[in-house]
Amino acid sequence: MTTYRIYKDYWSTYKNFNSAQDCEAWILANLGSGYNYEVSPEQIPEPTQEERLENDKQFGVSLIDKFLVENRYITPSITDNESLTLLYEFSDIERLARLGNIKGVKALMENIQVDARLFTQQRKDEYLQTINSYLQQ
Repeated sequence: MTTYRIYKDYWSTYKNFNSAQDCEAWILANLGSGYNYEVSPEQIPEPTQEERLENDKQFGVSLIDKFLVENRYITPSITDNESLTLLYEFSDIERLARLGNIKGVKALMENIQVDARLFTQQRKDEYLQTINSYLQQ
């Protein structure tokens, strides 16, 4: 892995990639056009397996929290029974998310059925985009 400095105007960040092409693809997918990059003279060390697991678990919990907030405060007039139904449908996803198995979460999420009110296609797409962005890091 090589560390690249990604920058635009007065903003910059550092990320590791396998190649310049991977860096370019990440920039386009996550930031858009107008960004530049260069190999950084200082390299970011690769995280240990323990650090990667902890990051995956934290990300999984953040997905669960997002889901719960949306169910309680954003989804219009969700009933207690509908909330319980959703929680049941997502119980396997929740378990995998808490364990940090983000690839497993993605696989299950891709197969979740959508409906017009509670778990819309737009909502599903947003979750999958968030997961894909995380996995591309």
